[in-house]
Amino acid sequence: DDDIMILDLDVSSLYPSVARSLNLYPEHLGPEFMRLYEQFIDARVNEKHKPKEERDNVLIEGYKLLLNGTYGKSGEETSFMFDRKYTYRTTIGGQCFICMWAERMVEMVPELTFIQINTDGITIRLPRNKVDLIREVCNQLTVETTLVIEEAFYKQMIIRDVNNYIAEYEDSTEENEHLKLKGCFEIDKEFHKDSSMKIVPIALKKYFINNIPIEETIKNHKNIYDFCMRLKINHSSKAFYNTVDENGIKQYPLDRTTRYYVSNKGGGLTVYYNGSSEVTRINKGFVATLFNRYVQQDKYDINYRFYIEEAYKIHDAVVDYQLSLF
Repeated sequence: DDDIMILDLDVSSLYPSVARSLNLYPEHLGPEFMRLYEQFIDARVNEKHKPKEERDNVLIEGYKLLLNGTYGKSGEETSFMFDRKYTYRTTIGGQCFICMWAERMVEMVPELTFIQINTDGITIRLPRNKVDLIREVCNQLTVETTLVIEEAFYKQMIIRDVNNYIAEYEDSTEENEHLKLKGCFEIDKEFHKDSSMKIVPIALKKYFINNIPIEETIKNHKNIYDFCMRLKINHSSKAFYNTVDENGIKQYPLDRTTRYYVSNKGGGLTVYYNGSSEVTRINKGFVATLFNRYVQQDKYDINYRFYIEEAYKIHDAVVDYQLSLF
């Protein structure tokens, strides 16, 4: 509101920056490793600080993979960068920084409220007239550690937990929505992520941001792909599609990746994982229609109740229905 604000603070490239700040490198690769590593850090940070329309996002994401991958590979015994000491010094150093940062902010602005603290950032509620005091803390820490802190201002946050939330930026409007969607609220995921039941985060976003009932969004949505789910198994597991007719149960083996949606009529999905004789039922209590090949239809016999229930599982974790005695 006019008096209180939500401020999100994030350390740019935390683990790579901690490694540079503390001069950490895999011991067997020597200090030459850090001299090369620093060049990639600076290139990514400089690109991120360009005006939005001038940024090379491919370069930014590519360097992000390279820089974070170095930390990740330091914990893998099969990698040439393996050095467990480097891994722990990086993570512990980062979390010590986050704790020190939080302590200093509380000392500077005792009335602030922490909304969440994660690996590389802190989100707080505070009086608007105290934001410059928080910036003083951040600037001083940058001087002491070289870690660069970025800020964003939110109008509201809808939070299930620290990894699953919607953040609406202060400059967001009905015509030009500016949202941060994380975890179960994420709609357009990266290609390597599982995009099953895209309709659920779509309905949740429209409910919390646009005040459109969940049922209305799901029942009126026309894109069948947004109702589809992915069943993926490894080479040692087996999946089957099971149907029943007058001749009994029919079982059809499935490929390693199957696309389907929950329908009112159809078959059941079962999996035997990793050679086990114990059956696992997928979406137990519901039947599905396979959709590996696109079929144009006016109606797909979608079981809307299933998707509405899935959306409300997340909704109910956000909206507290706990009654008070007083």
